[in-house]
This record gives sequence, structure tokens and C-alpha cells, in this order.
Amino acid sequence: MKQMEIAGKQVWVCQTTERSEWVIIQPVDEHDMQGLDEEVAYLIEHTTNTFTLVAFRISNWNVELSPWAAPAVFGREDFGDGAAKTLCYVLDETHICFLTFAGFPANKVRGSTSLVTTEPAAMTAPSPIVTPGKTVE
Repeated sequence: MKQMEIAGKQVWVCQTTERSEWVIIQPVDEHDMQGLDEEVAYLIEHTTNTFTLVAFRISNWNVELSPWAAPAVFGREDFGDGAAKTLCYVLDETHICFLTFAGFPANKVRGSTSLVTTEPAAMTAPSPIVTPGKTVE
């Protein structure tokens, strides 16, 4: 797995071939990093598609991946509204990974987390960011 820094964030890139069919974008914290190699191995074992995994470091899930501010539900930390900024980072800064490692443009790009609003939440508080479960092609 290649490690680099892009716009002040740590980024890890794993590609299964020189020109990937898919790019998987994944925010990770310290805990997620511990299982990233196993995740890649699982994906390789269970798919015939080629892919490039682009994982980027986040420090605070509640702030960086929440599309709007909200009071804490479990625990003491409130949710922030940093998802739009995080999405801008993905779109504006990590494109270097697509160009360098995925042979941009990749055929399909898939992202997930709170950056993609869930269906029930989208019905009550639509997110201007991404359509739920939408594959960007």
C-alpha cells in the first residue's frame, strides 16, 4: 500500500492493476487503519473487478463526516457539519490519486459514509451533496 500526503491529510492507495475499473474512496481513522490490509485482501478475494482503494485520514468522525450540526445522540460529542468540506477534499484534492494510480478517469467511483445521506434521512432533510447510494459514472 502506497502512503502519501495530499493537502495536509495522510492518504493510502492500494491498486490491483495499473488501470482500475473502480475507485473506492474511504475515510479512515486510527482504528480503521488497523484493518485496511485485511479489507483489501477480502475485496481481492471476493471480486473479479480491478480497483484502486483511496483511503484518507480523518480525525473526528462526528465533525468531518456529518452533513449538518446536531446534538450528541450517544456520548457527549455533538455532530458537526463538516461533510461538505470533506467531500470537497475528496473531489478537489484526491483527484491526484485518480490521475496517478487509477488511470483517470476510472469507469466507476464509489464513496460511502455520512457523505452519502441515507434514504430515510434524505426524505426529511435532503442533502445537497450526493444522492443516496448513487454510483458516479
